[in-house]
Amino acid sequence: SYIHFYSNHSLQVKIASFSSMFLRAFRICSEEHLLRELEFIFELGKNHKYPQHVLDKAYSSALKTYTVATVPEPINLTNILVLPYHDVFNSLVQTIKSNFNISIVFSNRNTIKHVLINNTPPNHNSCIYKIPCTICNKYYIGQTGQSLATRVSQHKGYIRSANENKSVFVHMSNNNHPIDFANSQVIKYTNSLMDRNIIESALINFNSNDLFNIKPGPLALDSFIVKKLLSFLSLDM
Repeated sequence: SYIHFYSNHSLQVKIASFSSMFLRAFRICSEEHLLRELEFIFELGKNHKYPQHVLDKAYSSALKTYTVATVPEPINLTNILVLPYHDVFNSLVQTIKSNFNISIVFSNRNTIKHVLINNTPPNHNSCIYKIPCTICNKYYIGQTGQSLATRVSQHKGYIRSANENKSVFVHMSNNNHPIDFANSQVIKYTNSLMDRNIIESALINFNSNDLFNIKPGPLALDSFIVKKLLSFLSLDM
């Protein structure tokens, strides 16, 4: 199934989809079959309502890539804003990039793979959790894709091995405070790694004075966003 010209994707994506087919033909087809394959791709584009000038641009782009040796520009992976595609963003891309030094990347999760394919077995144990101290009021915030019991066992292993890079051992060692593993509790269940990273980072940011975590959360979040997020989730701490 190929992208129809009237589908809600940017023109660059539509051109790239056919350019990749032309390029594949140049690279794979033997000379006696190349013309027939190129005609097939052009016909395929016309059947999907692509204007001739768009197909010509895709063809020219593929031919240039195939015949001219170019060094690709380095990709800047900082200051990237990911947005769902909408026509209104097309006129804003260059303005945002020049004024704010931000590169915009369009993303669409509504793909065939996302809708039809799910090979990952459901896991209802993934969670954000807290582990308190037995003596003081401080506690540890973490997240895991495993069950809380499995993660607690790992934390106990850090203490047995005297792992100085782990918060539970550092707190116990520096303060002579036993860790209250028996009262460890789940704050929120979620299978999404991104959700767990966001919530863990927000909780660590908001409750930093009450924690014995030695590392910040995986994501740097704005304090305003942190407060709004935690207020919306109404997490039981």
